[in-house]
Amino acid sequence: MRIRASSPRAQPRSWRIGLSRRRRPACGDIRGRALLWGVEIVADRANKAPFDADLKLYARSKQKALGHGLLVNLSGGNVDGRSDQVLLAPPFIVTQPEVETIVERLALAIDDALIEIGAA
Repeated sequence: MRIRASSPRAQPRSWRIGLSRRRRPACGDIRGRALLWGVEIVADRANKAPFDADLKLYARSKQKALGHGLLVNLSGGNVDGRSDQVLLAPPFIVTQPEVETIVERLALAIDDALIEIGAA
């Protein structure tokens, strides 16, 4: 049996382009390696101020992602207990078109979560 090769070197660029700060002002930082990536969601990009922890924006983003057919991991409370992050870890056999779909769906999920709390 032969395993399909993925092209992880091309994919990180897709994460950054699709969720870039120019297009998604709430994305404070997009970081990772190979296929493991995290997207920080912030209220103020200039000073990376997080949203109020009571809003649980990371959990809202996960629910919205599920609604768009995307399963993500999440993390909250990393900066003095007040940080919202969405974590991506697709399978190693992911293709470039699938990465683009992931980015598109995650962007929609974050936008939907921001609309829900009145921050969009």
